Amino acid sequence: FNPKSYGTIRGEFIFDDDFVGTNVFSITAGYGYAWNKYFQTRAEFRYDWASEDVFADSRRGTFTGNQPTFLISA
Repeated sequence: FNPKSYGTIRGEFIFDDDFVGTNVFSITAGYGYAWNKYFQTRAEFRYDWASEDVFADSRRGTFTGNQPTFLISA
């Protein structure tokens, strides 16, 4: 966006038809800001989904097929 701020998008996938038989996909979008050459902040949102229920759902004590994650770091 400018010399101190930037945006990112990343996609990932794993096709595993032979071993476990589960395909997993992920997309991440983020924004970062460099305050100076020693300090920067970032915010990212990541969404994972799979063809099987492989992500732990601690609220329900079971597994689910998708998983959103939000991260703020400095």
